[in-house]
Amino acid sequence: MFLREKKKAATGDGADGVLRSALGDLSIPSFPSVILETLEVLRDPEASAERVAETLRPDPGATVRLLRLVNSASYGPATEIRSVSQAVAMAGLGTVESMLMAVGVKVALPNVDVEGLQQRRFWQAAARRACIARTFANELHPATADQSFTAGLLQDMAVPLLALARENYRPLLVEWHHAGGDLSVLEAESFGWSHDQVAAELCSEWKLPSELTQAIGGHHGAEGFDVPDSVSLAAPLREVYGNEALEEVVDLATGTYGLSSDRTIELLDEAESESTEIAQLFI
Repeated sequence: MFLREKKKAATGDGADGVLRSALGDLSIPSFPSVILETLEVLRDPEASAERVAETLRPDPGATVRLLRLVNSASYGPATEIRSVSQAVAMAGLGTVESMLMAVGVKVALPNVDVEGLQQRRFWQAAARRACIARTFANELHPATADQSFTAGLLQDMAVPLLALARENYRPLLVEWHHAGGDLSVLEAESFGWSHDQVAAELCSEWKLPSELTQAIGGHHGAEGFDVPDSVSLAAPLREVYGNEALEEVVDLATGTYGLSSDRTIELLDEAESESTEIAQLFI
């Protein structure tokens, strides 16, 4: 089993209604309808590659983003993939589903800079976590590599919404960038909820797969969630890329999961080289 028992995180008096309470007057964004419909088709084991391509065709922007992602060096296709149907045939339904979920969330989230939130820095950090999660998944539990990539990329997806919705949330982000620590604990102490709780409810609102909801909702160790080890390993990394967070990743990899220090550093270097290109696809 690639899952481990989760610790209990600092939270408020319950997660019910956290999404609506945390966002205040900000409307909950809609997940792109064409992408949502395509995801439903992808989950049909009898769906053909042509049917998937036909469903996504009304959203050319999503098609372009998907093809750029599937052709990225980190996925390393032997030949360039030029169509959605070819992507399904060569990469598989699961991989395309994971990539398309990431594209859908990117489109749904607000694309604005406010105090404590810089879009470029946010997506660079998200790409780094995604590549670290997938790289360690390939080492620890390869069957979850696609899921781990998506969960690593999207684990902080509630942060842009919270920063846009609440002015009093922004100074906390600034503090986190400078002083470090566990963002979910800082949030729980200040507001009674945390971004992982908000993101889990958002996943449910958007009807994303339960495995992704579990991985995102529990990436900081909240009780009751099943999270791939690789996603937990990526969680300590914040947007300001410092040695303290990297040391925590190394300590987790060596102390909890039994990897050697040398192998852990090799995997981190591999993930870092892949993350630069991935980040450019989301900025």
